[in-house]
Formats: sequence, C-alpha cells, structure tokens
Amino acid sequence: MPSLCEQIKTEYEQLQNLKEQLVLEYEKVKDSNDMKDWSVVKKLQVEWEHAYANLEKKLYVSVERARELLGRENVLGPEEIENAFGFKVSEADIPPIPYNPAELEKARELGEQLVLRISQDSDGNPMTMKRINEIMQPRMDVDNEGKLLHNTDWCENEGFYQNDSLRTEWRLIGGSFVPDVTSAKDKEGRYTKGSTNNNYVHQTRLLRGYLKSIDSLTEAEGQECSDEKLRRFSEQMGVDWDSQEITDEEKYNENWREVAGKLR
Repeated sequence: MPSLCEQIKTEYEQLQNLKEQLVLEYEKVKDSNDMKDWSVVKKLQVEWEHAYANLEKKLYVSVERARELLGRENVLGPEEIENAFGFKVSEADIPPIPYNPAELEKARELGEQLVLRISQDSDGNPMTMKRINEIMQPRMDVDNEGKLLHNTDWCENEGFYQNDSLRTEWRLIGGSFVPDVTSAKDKEGRYTKGSTNNNYVHQTRLLRGYLKSIDSLTEAEGQECSDEKLRRFSEQMGVDWDSQEITDEEKYNENWREVAGKLR
C-alpha cells in the first residue's frame, strides 16, 4: 500500500494533468457559443474540482473535519477556549492542524484528544501558569468548583510559574489511560480496555504495545521490556503470564516491590 506522501504525489500529478487538459480544451472552444462544444470543458472542470477536493482533504484538516474524525467531544478548539477562559481566539491566530486524517483516525482508536493551545490571551498577556490561574480561579469561585491550583505559595516566584508560556499549536494528548491495543474496539473505534487495574508486569506489556503502535518505541527499549524478561518477572511474582492472576500469594507479597523497582 502506498504511503500518504506517495498518494499525495500521485494525486497532485493527476491534478496537474487534468488542469493541462482543461486549459487545452478551453482554448479550443473559448470563442464558441455552442454549448455542446463546452461539454468536455465542463466535464474536465468537474473532475478537476473533485480531484482538488480529495487532495485538499489529505493536505489540510479543518476543525470541523477533525471533529468528524475524532468525535466532537475530543476536539478542544477555539470554542472551548472561549467557554473556559472567556475570550475569543481570532481566526487569524488559529494555526493549521498538523495531522492528517490517518493520524487522527489512529488517535481516535487510542482515545486521544486534539487540543488547541494558545500563547497569549486577548489582551496579549502570555498564557503562563500564573495567568491561567488568574483567569480561571474567579470563574471557578462563582461555580463553587474549588481550586485550580491548590497552593501556589511554593512556586509563585518561580520562573516556570510566572514566565513560561504555552505555544500556539494543536497537540494530540493522551486519554485518561494507556489503551490495551490488543483489546477489542467499541462502536466508536476505541479500544475497550486500558492499563489500569493490572499488575506492574502487565501494565508494562500494555505500555510497550501502545508505544509500539504509535512508533515511539526504540529497539533498545523494546529489548528492555521483552516478553522473555517480563515472563521472568511474572514467575518471580507468582503471577500467571496469560491470565495475570496471582498463583502464589507468598511469592507475590515477597517480590512485588523488587519487581516494581526494576520496572520503573
């Protein structure tokens, strides 16, 4: 199967060929008043517009298209920023989404969200932790939602709190758990199981599978948590490799801390 870059290259070349054909046919009939002479031109124009629209979808993903791919609740864009912070982000300040449809479909499977981050508020103030707290805490106080930051005394004079600002960008962020990429998918295309409520060895297996699925696991890292090594840890803890059930309580109580330390 050709890569996305190869598909784009092929479709771009086809688009250029259609354009050349369209120009040639137009030159032939441009002085004609007979609509029959224009039929080929109109047909080529429709083909060109259709090819252009298909190529555009591969090159550029709109916010609305991203919502279709990820689910509306999983795209936090300018509307959500306005709802959360109380100010609008101008259209000119919204960067293009740097992910193609295939990447967003994969993100949906992994339970990820697409989030717009902005570097400054509507008054030009950098969106530092301090500024975010200044905006959000009064709004949270109105709704009795508690504290955004429990205690800022220890960091109020720190550079990361006062000066470090967000960048204006779209980012994919993980969901609440690492998905089990070997599990079944629900009707929304998301994996149905995660890494929670598993022992340390199995969590490591799931994390390894997840990182591998998004091409973020190096060969060396894969060797560090290979099945061979993890099986030895399972045996050391008295845990069945397949069912993950504890088969030897004494071994488990005696060794789980040691194994957990090795897996950090």
